[in-house]
Amino acid sequence: MRAVQHLLPYLLFSLFIVFAVSLILPYSMDEFSQFSPITCLYYPNNKLNIFREACGKYDLTLSLPFLGQWILPLRAFYYVGSLQALAYFPLFLLWESPLSARFLGMIWLIAEAHVLSLLFPGVRRKWMFLGLIGFFFYFLMHVVDRGPIGPHFFLIYLSYWLLCEWITTLQLRYILWLSFITVLGLWLKPTYAGPLVGVLIVGFVHFSKHFGTLFASKQSAAKFFIQLTAGVLAFGFFAAPIFLARINGGPAYYSIFREGGWMPLADVLQGKIFAGHSWGMLWNMWHANALGRWEPVPHPTMLSILYTLVTLLCIPGLMLGLVVSRKLAFRQMVEPVAFFVIFLVVLGSVLLSTTAWAVHHLILAFPFLILSGVSLFDVCRHALQRVWKGWYVAGCAVLLVNILAFATYFRQPIRTDDSFSRQSIHQILYDKHLSSTYLYVLVDFGMYYYQGLYGNRDQAVLFILPLDKQEQISQLKEIAAAHHRKLLFVHQTGWSTTDKALITSSFDLQRCAAVPENFSWQILLEKDKSGDSPCRSAAASAPAERTLSTILW
Repeated sequence: MRAVQHLLPYLLFSLFIVFAVSLILPYSMDEFSQFSPITCLYYPNNKLNIFREACGKYDLTLSLPFLGQWILPLRAFYYVGSLQALAYFPLFLLWESPLSARFLGMIWLIAEAHVLSLLFPGVRRKWMFLGLIGFFFYFLMHVVDRGPIGPHFFLIYLSYWLLCEWITTLQLRYILWLSFITVLGLWLKPTYAGPLVGVLIVGFVHFSKHFGTLFASKQSAAKFFIQLTAGVLAFGFFAAPIFLARINGGPAYYSIFREGGWMPLADVLQGKIFAGHSWGMLWNMWHANALGRWEPVPHPTMLSILYTLVTLLCIPGLMLGLVVSRKLAFRQMVEPVAFFVIFLVVLGSVLLSTTAWAVHHLILAFPFLILSGVSLFDVCRHALQRVWKGWYVAGCAVLLVNILAFATYFRQPIRTDDSFSRQSIHQILYDKHLSSTYLYVLVDFGMYYYQGLYGNRDQAVLFILPLDKQEQISQLKEIAAAHHRKLLFVHQTGWSTTDKALITSSFDLQRCAAVPENFSWQILLEKDKSGDSPCRSAAASAPAERTLSTILW
């Protein structure tokens, strides 16, 4: 009960943040892709989707002697595990709303603040939480989580805490938990392997501090190696389903860990790294487009450059100032320096990667920047009698650029497929009659995971992108006839790869009158036998493009 009382203010504040952000920032389809197993589990008719992102498409198979073949629903996407969906499902059952998905991001942020306060007891959890929220780029990526980012970062912090606790206490439970947590991270996303190496490297720094204690006697050394062996064996046991499973009966799942590549050295020497998408996002971190709201990434502005410079140079600037002013010696800052070097290495790997293109790749390095900053503050707290004035200067600079980021981000344009009109469409599609009578065919990017996850239980959502072949038309007709439903198409009015002329020539369709003609998302549906349309009766109460009711949906 006491724990609930301590947690309640964080949860209430997080709810306020989620509602406030959602009134300004429409939902992005990619926020919900990590929950796709729920789309098929909770909505049985969604299994009619045999097209793009079909149910079961990403399941793994595991063949065991004498036990036959097992289907493992371990993935939500090609390179994203279903761990986040498992964590979200109880909350989803309590609150079937896109707001609950964003609320989950804030819950992960609270959990991160808690683990960081365990790592650095001198910084109270509430200040850690407020500090993470104040880091605009980091905070917003948790609320609008397209990674998944929240559980990824939480597991990084938790892994480092468990590693430190094991090295300090040599209690077996810590390394066993570390083995289990490592498997969860790799299940969540194979890219967890990169930051994990960084955690182990900095963990070696912590190990070096306790080397004398760990090997003070033969008994303690033997205990160390026995527990290390137990941890490795535990990791192998927990990871077996992931490493032995196969993708659709084909290659082993671990083969995905070898995918991707690096920019050739010749391209790096020619400076092509500076023309890459990731490099552009690095200098536009606070721009809406850099967070996937608008394309393409514009040229950096003076303010966006200032934001990136302050973010990247604040910690090394503090370190340099502490050394020059002789407040601290370099040997006292080994751990903060190690964290910052790992940050630069991970950031550099993202910039050099041929498969990194989005901001949720770029941000993978930032937990180490946060660990570096908090670790440095913790060192200063123990070594200095009073707060060094450099911290006030750095704090003011960081606070200023993040206030500017908050002030300007929500005034930037939103790309068409993420507009608020889509939420009005979603509200219409929740209609009981439409959900039970029609097949919802989504033919443009931006709607599937959103509509598939939050709708009437009777809905059947199909995703075809692009719809441009007569064969697809024939399949739609067969599915509709077999399940005694008519067809309803949801499309964008702007750029699209779907052949809309093929759709309109193949079916007798009418535009949904409940959707204003100026909306970027529109509905075309087959006429009812009676000649009436549910959309016509709803036209009088058509939702505005951005109202509280559309946010709640």
